[in-house]
Amino acid sequence: MTTKTTIRLVSLTVILLLVVLAFSFKLCFLEDWVDGVLVWNAKDAYLFSSWSGQGYRSPALEMLVSLVPAFFGASRPPDDSAISTTVFHITPDRIERVTIANVAFRAYLPKGGNIYAWSGGPLWKWENNHFEPASAEEEKEVVTDPQLSILSASNSPTGSEGWSVRSAIAGWPPTSEIKVDGRPIQFLVSLADKNREIHVDARLANGRVDRLLDAKSQLRMVSASTYAERFPKNQNGPSHSLPSSK
Repeated sequence: MTTKTTIRLVSLTVILLLVVLAFSFKLCFLEDWVDGVLVWNAKDAYLFSSWSGQGYRSPALEMLVSLVPAFFGASRPPDDSAISTTVFHITPDRIERVTIANVAFRAYLPKGGNIYAWSGGPLWKWENNHFEPASAEEEKEVVTDPQLSILSASNSPTGSEGWSVRSAIAGWPPTSEIKVDGRPIQFLVSLADKNREIHVDARLANGRVDRLLDAKSQLRMVSASTYAERFPKNQNGPSHSLPSSK
């Protein structure tokens, strides 16, 4: 076999491999958005974070072809989309988190020893590690004003019985501090790219720093594992999903 023949065979093999990869290897892209509401008093602190995302997953060649219409302003529909709420229970020494799929609330209303969630419809209550429907008596007591709007509820700076509420993470200072059980907890907020990229860390009283939120409302390539984490195939389960009605 001559050298030229060997080069041709190697080149052909490489081309065939590239073609196979172009049709089989999938690229994953993600665009997501996140926000949060911090609710705390002298004994407890919770961060309720809503997340929404759109995902695109296609073979490499198909993804490259789809860039042509995108150049002219036409975009393909997402392959996956999802919403969820992650609830962080923050103490001076540790952070516990629970993610509830397929639900996002627009306002959180602390009252008494409970934190209620509301989007203008039925009232829900946070209970340990899940949301559950509030009772009719609680709904009458919490949503006392028939004209109460989501905007006025979410903009309320303080709740009752010593609760405080801080919403709209993009408006938080870069560093802020609260006290739980008399010990400090700091929140470190980093915004970039005209607030389209957001990172939130918590520095606990023991010095530990935990990343709470990390999102970028701009299309970007992600790993297959990250994509699968954001768009799991099975999102059912009593502790991870919200019933559709009361």
